[in-house]
Amino acid sequence: MAFHIRARDLFYKMTTESDTRDGYLRVFSFLCAADFCLFFSYVLGLDTANEYGRDRFWELKFPNRSLFNISDDSICETNTSSQRYQERKTVQKLVLEWDVYISIAQGVPLILSNMLFSPLSDSIGRRPFLFAGSLGICVKQLRMTLAIFFHWDIYLFIPFALVEGFSGSWFAQLAIAMTVVSDLTKAGKSRSYLITVFSFTLYVQCWIFFGNI
Repeated sequence: MAFHIRARDLFYKMTTESDTRDGYLRVFSFLCAADFCLFFSYVLGLDTANEYGRDRFWELKFPNRSLFNISDDSICETNTSSQRYQERKTVQKLVLEWDVYISIAQGVPLILSNMLFSPLSDSIGRRPFLFAGSLGICVKQLRMTLAIFFHWDIYLFIPFALVEGFSGSWFAQLAIAMTVVSDLTKAGKSRSYLITVFSFTLYVQCWIFFGNI
């Protein structure tokens, strides 16, 4: 109860004192909602890509095997000398290599873009880089959807991830969002409070999405 009273008093203090920029609550609320939706799209895309990649490699490597043979069995019931186990092991290896290629294609330009975007956002502004990360994720998701629908080459997912990496993706979005919070407030309790709220929304997102995959 005391915590809620202190949080309410701090919120009232933030809205009445001049340590926050005018209209900060509207910008901050939009930022939290946008990042929540973006994170949902990002995690859902990862999960969909992994599932599709596994099924697609099964079709390419063992076209005559049914989906029933792909189901996961208990480790205690698995016969490691059976043909079914060897086939599944082969597919898992292919999917793992495919995931590594995608991670490298996304990760290397992601490091470079984030090193570049942060200083540029101070001179150009925050908004272009917020949209850049979101646009990169949306373009990758759209291309992945087309690839799944039209059964394009599974390795086209690698250049899709490369484009997302150069856009900054989710990581640039998060870094710029934190910078926006700093722009909205002065150093002190108000900034700490908004960062705490924003971090809490990220925690809730991780708990909802990763806890149910």
